[in-house]
Amino acid sequence: MTDSAIFSIEPALEPSHLAVSTVFIDRYMPSANGTFVKIYLSLLLCEKTRPEQLTLTYLADLLGETISDIYRGIQYWEREGLLRVTEDAEGNIVSLQMIEPEEEEAAAPAPAKTRKMARSTRAKKEAPVAVVPQEKADLDSLLAVIECYLGRTLTKDDTDFVDYLYEELHFSEDLIDYLYEYCVGVKKTGRLSYIRTVALGWHKAGITTPAEAANETALYTTEFQVVNKAFGLNRAPGKAERDYLNRWFRIWGFSSEMVEEACSRTLLSVSRPDFKYADGILKKWQEAGVFTKEALAQADAAHQLQASQEGEKKSRTRGVKQVQTGVFYTFPQRESTAAEDEALEKKLLKKNRKE
Repeated sequence: MTDSAIFSIEPALEPSHLAVSTVFIDRYMPSANGTFVKIYLSLLLCEKTRPEQLTLTYLADLLGETISDIYRGIQYWEREGLLRVTEDAEGNIVSLQMIEPEEEEAAAPAPAKTRKMARSTRAKKEAPVAVVPQEKADLDSLLAVIECYLGRTLTKDDTDFVDYLYEELHFSEDLIDYLYEYCVGVKKTGRLSYIRTVALGWHKAGITTPAEAANETALYTTEFQVVNKAFGLNRAPGKAERDYLNRWFRIWGFSSEMVEEACSRTLLSVSRPDFKYADGILKKWQEAGVFTKEALAQADAAHQLQASQEGEKKSRTRGVKQVQTGVFYTFPQRESTAAEDEALEKKLLKKNRKE
């Protein structure tokens, strides 16, 4: 499938009209993904304006969505019976035909898939349960998108892992899509081991939507970029390092510049990247209530003054001890008389004669 393949769209309404059916609003819109609704309305608009080159890329740029989202949206409305898609032998979309919902369909029972999605939506509103995975039939379109991301045919390990995400981790189709988009598009790796590590991390963090995942990845990416730069590293954080990041930025609430300063001081002290040592520095700052560079400058000045005073005190103490130990007569001296000095001198002279 080629993203830039040009296709046509055949109208269901008169070209001079642009209307949204009440049947669509009442029956289809409540259970549809918001992005899919945007795609449907945009196709209605394209039906009237007839752009010269209608492609997946054109629609993605128009809506600010990914190409995979546009493709999945088209497939979704085809399954719902509101769009007829014609593809060539290579899987490129040749034409789209809008199918307007008819009034009598509104009273008819909703398709099984729609009813299941509605029940799933009600269940999520009634109790904080995990996201209910969609039917296995929906995996076909998702697997096709994943193949586009990876640029290769999926192996059994790949498909088993996607099934694991559905059945065991209860990832939604949108979250799985974002998982591969993030790993392949942002981190530039399609290694299954890395994708599994990211998925398990999201599951442990309780992430259930692409928005939550985007917030999590953006936060850790920004945080670790600060630490990477300060420590001179060029890799993703490990589990223990993510725990440090979580404590520094989220629990203790330090800013990027304070964490960077702690990392710089760590290198000056131990000459190597050391998360534990930096954690000790930040813990002292947190206990002292030092959270800004201004407060740190004041704390450093106070510490230097205290160190200087203690140094002078120790220096004076050492000086006194040195003077006392260097003097021969440290005890009171007895004063001798002239007669005693004369007698002592005679004894020495007498002793010298005998020798």
